[in-house]
Amino acid sequence: MEFDPAELAHLREMRCLSKDARGYIIYAGLTRLESEEYFALTRPGGADRHEGEASGAHNARRARFLALHHRMRNAQLQAMARDRPAGNGSAEPLVVPETPKGPGAEET
Repeated sequence: MEFDPAELAHLREMRCLSKDARGYIIYAGLTRLESEEYFALTRPGGADRHEGEASGAHNARRARFLALHHRMRNAQLQAMARDRPAGNGSAEPLVVPETPKGPGAEET
């Protein structure tokens, strides 16, 4: 995964990135392979329908993107919650609800 410097700084500031046990930069909450897959899906055209692609393939790719995004977002929000000072007046936890399961949704 190659981020431009501004993108890397933003993702770090927003707690979207982490390091795995081997020191690789990964998306928070995802494995290295999942991070590479998510990275590819977030690039221009990554989650869009490709010319000639059947709607089933597009829907499966979109469901995979959403599943990975939800896991990364939950990990990001948990990291942000850990970094918040105690007594900030907010009793609301920073958690995104589970991704709805539906036809064609892939288990992760």
